[in-house]
Amino acid sequence: GGAASVVLLPDGRLVSCTPSGRVALWSAVHGGAPLAEAEIEGLFRSFYLCAVLPDGHRVAIAVNGRTRAPSSIVVWDTRDVLQVARRAIDFGDSSQSSALAALPSGHLAVGFFTNGALLIVDVDAGAVLATLVGHSDAVAVLAALPRTGPGTGSGRLASACGDRTVRLWDVDARVCVATLAGHTVCVNSLVVLPDGRLASGSSDGTVRLWDVGRYVCVGVLQGDTGTHALVVLPGSNRLAGVSYDDVLQVWDWDTHEATGGAPRLSVKLAGAEADALVVLPDGRLATGGGRGVRLWQVPLPLDAAQAPM
Repeated sequence: GGAASVVLLPDGRLVSCTPSGRVALWSAVHGGAPLAEAEIEGLFRSFYLCAVLPDGHRVAIAVNGRTRAPSSIVVWDTRDVLQVARRAIDFGDSSQSSALAALPSGHLAVGFFTNGALLIVDVDAGAVLATLVGHSDAVAVLAALPRTGPGTGSGRLASACGDRTVRLWDVDARVCVATLAGHTVCVNSLVVLPDGRLASGSSDGTVRLWDVGRYVCVGVLQGDTGTHALVVLPGSNRLAGVSYDDVLQVWDWDTHEATGGAPRLSVKLAGAEADALVVLPDGRLATGGGRGVRLWQVPLPLDAAQAPM
């Protein structure tokens, strides 16, 4: 079946969640059949998202009710793959979760379709710690930002939304510190670059690069189509994104001015039906979507401006 969400564990294995209510553990090295599968508890559920918790072996899964029932978060421990995923928290209204991100503190950020709100959740205590309000449309994606100094708090969080903005939050202070505007259509994807900048992909066909310290756009990458998932390719200055029509585009983020922001590579991932994109440690890509989990070896152009993978 399909895979609505795919995430990479620190040990190199993949976890996928399906709309039919199953979570699976995969070998990213050998491919093939799942190493293990488990059912998510509860019937009549749909729309699964997952995020790896900071301990590296537990996966948080967002589960929505098909009939506007309250959504919930369940946790699957990949050290005990036969265990049914444990329900950690139920949300007490009909809000439908739309985005997840694990924070350095171990807490979980959850975004919602219906009201644009963000919740900060302690999955171990089963408690909502804070509500962050500011977006006026469905939250599409979340990304934890690197800490700027020592500390044990949750740090900063970026959220992107159908209202065409990216918001930056100080999670510990429970405040929005900046609203980044520039996209002309909904923002669907976020990824943090190795130098600390933030990249945002939109249905408007562009990827914007943001200095999250100065709250300004420092570059625009031009795409042939809208981007709904972004990853940084390892050992390089490359950013890859996939569109709803399964076109993979690759940019050099540090030479975008010389190239006019155009992609270095644009290739069709035939049959992927990709909803999720993950980069593997060896540089291959994994997609999750209507055709399940697929692994890809993408030929990338190399020149003097690009580091080898």
